[in-house]
Amino acid sequence: MPILLMAVTLGIYWFYVAYQWSKEVNGLVGRVKYQPVVVLIANLATCGLAGFVFESLFAFDLVEQTKVRGIKDRLDSLATWVLVCNCLAFVIALIPFGIIVALPLGTLASVLVQVELNKLAEQPRR
Repeated sequence: MPILLMAVTLGIYWFYVAYQWSKEVNGLVGRVKYQPVVVLIANLATCGLAGFVFESLFAFDLVEQTKVRGIKDRLDSLATWVLVCNCLAFVIALIPFGIIVALPLGTLASVLVQVELNKLAEQPRR
């Protein structure tokens, strides 16, 4: 569903996703590590570039939380995949017609983060 919403809104939905993820990650780590309004404003001010940074930071936190909570099918290399996908997407987007490859790469990074968030959400509370 998020992929469809990002496509239909031409990427505007991404700003909402980053805002929501900051709130979710704060809940997972048990403190306010990312101010959702700051994430939103930085993301808007940089036309989404700050979102790449925050998405990578969220990935590092998700790896830690899946370890702490004992998620069995976790992706230990999530942060690496997110960084690589986002960096490649950024560089490839600078090439003429590179956006055709960059969009799926950036979307893949977001999908990976959402999959790990879903795993944590499916885990029963202790």
